[in-house]
Amino acid sequence: MQKKTIKKTILFSALAITIAGIAGLYLHSVPKMPVGTTDAIRFYEGFSSIKIDDKWGFIDKDGKIAIPCEFDEAVGFREGFASIKIDNKWGGIDKAGKIVIPCEFDEMGAFREEFAKVRKKDKFGFIDKTGKIVIPCEFDGAEFFTEGLARIEKDGKFGFIDKTGKIVIPCEFASAESFREGFARVRESGKYGFINKTGKIVIPCEFDGAEFFTEGLALIEKDGKLGFIDKTGKPTISCTFDSVSFFKEERAMVRNGDEYGFVDRTGNLVIPCEFSTLSLFSEGLVVIEKDGKCGFLDKTGKVAIPCEFQWADDFSEGLALVRKNGHFGFIDKSGRWALKPNPTAKQRFDYFKKEAKKWIDNIKKKLEL
Repeated sequence: MQKKTIKKTILFSALAITIAGIAGLYLHSVPKMPVGTTDAIRFYEGFSSIKIDDKWGFIDKDGKIAIPCEFDEAVGFREGFASIKIDNKWGGIDKAGKIVIPCEFDEMGAFREEFAKVRKKDKFGFIDKTGKIVIPCEFDGAEFFTEGLARIEKDGKFGFIDKTGKIVIPCEFASAESFREGFARVRESGKYGFINKTGKIVIPCEFDGAEFFTEGLALIEKDGKLGFIDKTGKPTISCTFDSVSFFKEERAMVRNGDEYGFVDRTGNLVIPCEFSTLSLFSEGLVVIEKDGKCGFLDKTGKVAIPCEFQWADDFSEGLALVRKNGHFGFIDKSGRWALKPNPTAKQRFDYFKKEAKKWIDNIKKKLEL
């Protein structure tokens, strides 16, 4: 009898300690995310879009609701404006939350170079920041402006327009991507190459696959293997990889078997392939996953923020969106909370109950009760 009482005392003491520890995650430090936040998107131009009660709005970096959650969807700010959706139509707001572009479009992209792509029915065009349609909705497809040109589609072929809406590169390519660093990837006769801004093919269409130029290099594919070329078309990293990303912040992600690492611009493996999931570097750090938990590495491969999150997004404007214990918050580059998760009372109780049950079941097994 006495032995059983001692075991029960141990069990309930452990339960009390567990609940106190879990509660401690939430009971200190400010600022916090708004109560009831069920989704969020990284910061752009000082604002993060968040979701509460199935509606979207925006918070600032202090966690204060800057624009109320009253939209069906909301996309991050670009060039001072954010796209929002009400009753299945898209429009735009300014940073005061004022609807400055009426919700009358079937689709609306972010502003880039003063213009935003819009769709009316099944045709695409462009608006300016007053909401005026400056390039008519007459294209079968379109992408945002980069380097003064926008990719458009007509009758299954791709070309480019300038900001007056004039077609400056005829729609004659089987596929094309937006201009980056003066080049655009195109496809002809099943092979990929690159054009310049006059539409001239300057790197022949001879690759099985290709991606846009970043940091002076473009990813290409030959005979099922991946490598890189420079802007003259000369190979700089031989096609030896089974899987590789484009370069960002002087690193490209590579895969060896089921694990990922990074190479530098010379093709040297600078971070070993030992991670189950990786993103790309952003602001000097990269999201990693080990044993089902996420953290961050620096460019030397050193763990900068331990793997303790259920999910993590890239850093943007000095903060990264993460999920811990089922709830969203933002951390800074030291791994400290910048905006702590702030679940509702019911969410807290449900989580405490779930964690306490796991601990009790575990203790029961150990004590053989």
